[in-house]
Amino acid sequence: MRHYYVTQRYLIKFFKQKYKKDDYQLTTINYKFIADFEIFLHNHKPLDHQKPMDTSGVLKHLVL
Repeated sequence: MRHYYVTQRYLIKFFKQKYKKDDYQLTTINYKFIADFEIFLHNHKPLDHQKPMDTSGVLKHLVL
């Protein structure tokens, strides 16, 4: 469950940065949304570690 909550926090940060919202309609999710979220994860620098996520870390969040 912890991994789901971490992914949820990243999604909320992504919504706020990209769409200036706290929420997003599930029916509007498309390939571009997922590709943009992937780019966000690659470029995001979390406070708990110095480097951005590698590809396997990003994929773990995309699979959830």
